[in-house]
Amino acid sequence: MIFFHNQIYPHLPVFLQHVVVSVYGLLWRKRRLGGVFKEQVKEFKSREHYSYEQWLAYQERELRKLLVHAYTTVPYYATTYKACGIELGDLLSFRLNNLSKLPMLEKETLRSLGKTDLVSSKILPGRKFFTSSGSTGTPVSILFSVSTQQTWYAAYEARCRNWAGVSYTSSRAMIGGRRVVFGNPARPPFHRFNWVENQVYLSIYHVSKENFMWYYRVLQNRKPEYLVGYSSSIFLLATLLMESGLQPLRFKAVIGSSEKLTAEMKVVIAQAFQCPVYDSWSGIEACALITEHPDGNLYISPDCGIIEFLNSEAQPVKCGEEGEMICTGLLNFDQPLIRYRIGDLGVPLDPLTNQAIQMPRVNEIVGRTDDIITLRDGRRLGSFNRFFADLKGIREVQVVQEDYDHFILNLVPTDDFGSAEKEAIHNSLKSRLGNVDVDIRIFTALPRSSNGKLKAVVSRIGLDTNVK
Repeated sequence: MIFFHNQIYPHLPVFLQHVVVSVYGLLWRKRRLGGVFKEQVKEFKSREHYSYEQWLAYQERELRKLLVHAYTTVPYYATTYKACGIELGDLLSFRLNNLSKLPMLEKETLRSLGKTDLVSSKILPGRKFFTSSGSTGTPVSILFSVSTQQTWYAAYEARCRNWAGVSYTSSRAMIGGRRVVFGNPARPPFHRFNWVENQVYLSIYHVSKENFMWYYRVLQNRKPEYLVGYSSSIFLLATLLMESGLQPLRFKAVIGSSEKLTAEMKVVIAQAFQCPVYDSWSGIEACALITEHPDGNLYISPDCGIIEFLNSEAQPVKCGEEGEMICTGLLNFDQPLIRYRIGDLGVPLDPLTNQAIQMPRVNEIVGRTDDIITLRDGRRLGSFNRFFADLKGIREVQVVQEDYDHFILNLVPTDDFGSAEKEAIHNSLKSRLGNVDVDIRIFTALPRSSNGKLKAVVSRIGLDTNVK
């Protein structure tokens, strides 16, 4: 699939690329939206008005099932828990407030054991690994069976799309990290159609003042019901629309994801697209889901996962204080993630126990605040996740823009990093960014901020959209 996408797809005529994207959409639709999907959507909706006490009882029951399953079928947990003196009987009667007694799962452990000792021996149909680079370019492989993936998308349908007033049957425009338009400079159009799902997939790599009318026209002509994708890219489209003086585009909703969506960004997006703007947070790990409700609150879905908010001493923070999010997924039994350090920070709030929805709340998702890259031709990029997704030899990477044509990659390599991997990195950036200089600097570890976060994208230049 990677070979076809990188070597064959770029050379096909645009019409055939539309066909390929649509076939890909058909395959995805069958995997995600078939089987138990509709049944699970009903189940998620039926639980939405649980009381806070009911949610605690629900999570405790599901947590016990997960822990017993992990102990009896996943080698990593059996070995780790036994070494800590935890026996099967302890897990059969496990209490939710004892979760902090279990060891945390580090991201490095997931990277190294994700395809071996962290996989359940209980085989479910259609298990498949999905890989993401993460915000720092480090590959993480997550295993999903077909039913698990359908359940996860049912949660997204019920708690994200439906809360935003749309559904999987609604037409949509998507601006995400998948590369559908190749070439530098690329020729328009800067989108491809997924006819099967009535989706317009917009390229994040070619948004600029010069190209903006191509984006505007396709959205104006196709009239998708909602827009979803990387928050920074949606904001950039909204900013260009406001600067253009053109008529606003009208959607039912805009759903941001993958990157921080600030209150200021939401105001601009709402004005440009004449609709409510909703924030969301999850990740390929599918071990927690935070979505925005029409009442303005950001709710944690307790039936997707448990999130602990801890300080630097691994103690729970108070509501209103910033803490590291430690996630325990309740849906994926194929590759259980228990007390997983996902790498993001958040600010929890007290639940509202006197209203219809009594799910846990957050005030803010602090993580994923990176700089915007501005290129000489005016294009602006806020995410580099996909740049490194298919590349080997990278443990961690930070992108630093020194000026419009000069980039530094601060990189922590794996043991198999060599000249071929270095050349692949250069090619990946230049094929997307154009004729830029790329320096790779090797580190054993990348410096963190005081809160332990790595800023994955840093720009040394100001935001100047008039540069040519």
